[in-house]
Amino acid sequence: MDPNVADRLWRSSCGRYTVEADAGWLARLSDIARRAWPCEIGASLVGTYSDDGFTARIEDSGPVPSDSKRGRMTFVRGVAGLRDYFRNIYLRSSGKRHYVGEWHSHPGGSAFPSGTDDAALQDICRDRKTGCPETVLLLVAVAKDGNTEFGVLVYSRDRGRIELHERKTEER
Repeated sequence: MDPNVADRLWRSSCGRYTVEADAGWLARLSDIARRAWPCEIGASLVGTYSDDGFTARIEDSGPVPSDSKRGRMTFVRGVAGLRDYFRNIYLRSSGKRHYVGEWHSHPGGSAFPSGTDDAALQDICRDRKTGCPETVLLLVAVAKDGNTEFGVLVYSRDRGRIELHERKTEER
């Protein structure tokens, strides 16, 4: 990530959960979502956690698996190649970088999760094989004019859906 580009930060109202992402990377994600218009697109998120586990730093996006299903109002991320992709990320980073969640676009929609989004992310948290009891969802709402808006949530195995709100630089 470019250290000269400001990070963006989202925090839960209770202050427990924080998600950080590089503004330059988010701009690239917006471009991907715009190019996919009018269909949804998405992928897994790659990142790190703070020592206490309550701050996730999103550093990259995994590939869009070839078995993903895309439509105007639906995106189902496939799994083809992800096991090897994440194993390599984990090994190359000595266990520091790994899966932290999912992202997808909502063309012409809002940066708020659908019922399908909620169910899918709760399933990931509850699946003990994922090893991810708290999972980030980053939504990219793309307006017809190309403007984008981000929504960030954390899904917790124990606490359910937690909405995060963007904090401005002076609020950090």
